Amino acid sequence: MSDTHNDARTSQCIHAMLEEQIYGVVSTLRQHHPFQHIIAHAFSEDLRYIYFANDSSNALGINIAQQPLINVIWDNRTGDVEDVSLNAYVTASGFASKLGDIKARMIKPILLARHPDIEADLDQPLVKIYSIQVHTYHYHHTEKDTAFFYPNKATASANNKQATLT
Repeated sequence: MSDTHNDARTSQCIHAMLEEQIYGVVSTLRQHHPFQHIIAHAFSEDLRYIYFANDSSNALGINIAQQPLINVIWDNRTGDVEDVSLNAYVTASGFASKLGDIKARMIKPILLARHPDIEADLDQPLVKIYSIQVHTYHYHHTEKDTAFFYPNKATASANNKQATLT
C-alpha cells in the first residue's frame, strides 16, 4: 500500500487505529509557536469528524479560536523494542470549531460512550464540545506501507462500484 489514496484498506486501518487509541495528541499554533494537547476523542464512522471536549478558556480553546487549522496524531507505541518495526501512526489535518448547543447535545452521547469518565467535566460551564472536520489522514506503518485518505472523497472501492454500475 505504498502512497495510495482512498482505498478501503487505508480507511479500515485508520478506523482501527482511532478505535484502539482513546487519546490523541492535537497540535495547534499560537503566534507561530506550536502547542500540543492530549484529547480524549470520538469520531464519526465515515472518519469525517473527530470530536472532543475541552475547557474553552484554556490554551487549546484559545488556540483554536485564533487558528482553527490543526493536526492530530495517534500511534500504537508501547515502549517496547519491537516498536521500531511494528509502530504505526495516523495523522489527521483539518479545521476545529466549537459546536453549537444543538449539535453538542447530539455528540455528547458519542463522546460519553467512549469516555464515561468525562461526564462530570462536560457539566462544567466552560467545557464545550469541539469538532475537527478532517481534510486529510495520513496512515504510516512502514516506509513501504503509507497512504493518504481524504474522508470527503469517495473511496477507490466506491469508485469501482460506481464504474461497474454505469
